Amino acid sequence: MAKSISPAVRNELLQTHSTLPAFLRVRQAGAEGEVQRLRAELDLGEAEAIILAKEFRADYLLRDETLGRQVAIREGVKVIGLLGVLLEGKDRGYLTSVREVTADLETIAGFRVAYAVKQIIFREAGEA
Repeated sequence: MAKSISPAVRNELLQTHSTLPAFLRVRQAGAEGEVQRLRAELDLGEAEAIILAKEFRADYLLRDETLGRQVAIREGVKVIGLLGVLLEGKDRGYLTSVREVTADLETIAGFRVAYAVKQIIFREAGEA
């Protein structure tokens, strides 16, 4: 199933990745005025992502940064963070260890999350 990203998010990703996965589909937000309204608080990629999520009635918006999460929720968009995705992956049997994948993300990709948040997720994953 294709997952949508905005042109600004694509451009951000291409700054650190030579190619993007084929399952990503680039879509332009239709409500440019709404994107500009959110630009008072967020960068272009975050603003476009929230408006796209609203326009396409996304199940979730993948968002880890606090301000972006708060604005998305205020705008009526459900959010999930990367650790939430990992927890869901373990629940569905795609992963054996959220703790191991998180450690790899921290070491290899520079992913950072508060210690207390990790402990909550590890506990929910049965890996406390």
